[in-house]
Amino acid sequence: MTTFRVHYESGSFIDVDAEGPTDARQQANQQQAGKVTKVKVLKERLLKLQG
Repeated sequence: MTTFRVHYESGSFIDVDAEGPTDARQQANQQQAGKVTKVKVLKERLLKLQG
């Protein structure tokens, strides 16, 4: 699984572990309501796992 950071229109964000960006968006919307503006891979977590 990959960690994604889901950003909301309000400026807040939530980190979720998911199989892909669509799954991350769905999981985040179950935890917090609002309009999602972008979904990005959390690279700092990815680098820690590789190193």
